[in-house]
Amino acid sequence: LERIKLYKSININIRICGDLSPTTQFLKRIEYIK
Repeated sequence: LERIKLYKSININIRICGDLSPTTQFLKRIEYIK
């Protein structure tokens, strides 16, 4: 559940900030952890 909440918060931050390059790298790291 914690990861899901974190993932949702990250998605919201991406939509607000719009900075794709650092956020996409961060998401790739998360997918790699999975």
